[in-house]
Amino acid sequence: MDAYVRHMLLRDRTKGWRVFVFNSLGCGDSPVTTPQFYLASFLGDMREVVSHVTGRYPNANVYSVGWSVAANILVRYLGQESHNCPLSGAVSLCNPFNLVMADEDFRKGFNIIYDKALSKALRKIFNKHVLLFEDIGAEYNIPLAANAKSVREFDDALTRVSFGFKSMDEYYSNSSSSDSIKHVKTPLLCIQAANDPIAPNRGIPGEDIE
Repeated sequence: MDAYVRHMLLRDRTKGWRVFVFNSLGCGDSPVTTPQFYLASFLGDMREVVSHVTGRYPNANVYSVGWSVAANILVRYLGQESHNCPLSGAVSLCNPFNLVMADEDFRKGFNIIYDKALSKALRKIFNKHVLLFEDIGAEYNIPLAANAKSVREFDDALTRVSFGFKSMDEYYSNSSSSDSIKHVKTPLLCIQAANDPIAPNRGIPGEDIE
């Protein structure tokens, strides 16, 4: 679990809140039992978590906070569940929103350092579970995923294939929450950093957020 998640969890607990943490597949040492990792557009796990929490506490106000790609997933969920969303409110933090633009900027200048660090983390998760992918007759590029030097390389070798996307452009454009924000009806607070290497300002759908 990332330090900023732990920090917010501890602060929330001091306020008397009940806190649940949702780790995507392979993250936070969560087990991977099928040949799929997290996807920036996959909402199945999000729906399952929200259903579990609201079912366990049916009379409570439930709020959700997402960082980075998780914020992208959260906003997509809010947009798709606009007429049915059981959440009382949500917060999107450092959301890349437009993944095509985020990918373009991520491979430039100083951002490359972050790209290398994230791809290293993805390789580490993948190499712990590589046996799940060995005998699958799909177009996975196992050597590239195991040695990916960028997030884009990893996504091209593994992520898009797992979920049936034909190209990286198709994956990133169909996974962007910038197209979902206009459908959100749940109270939503969006907070962005002006110099975020993963979430460039030019990708923020300002008019739709307002």
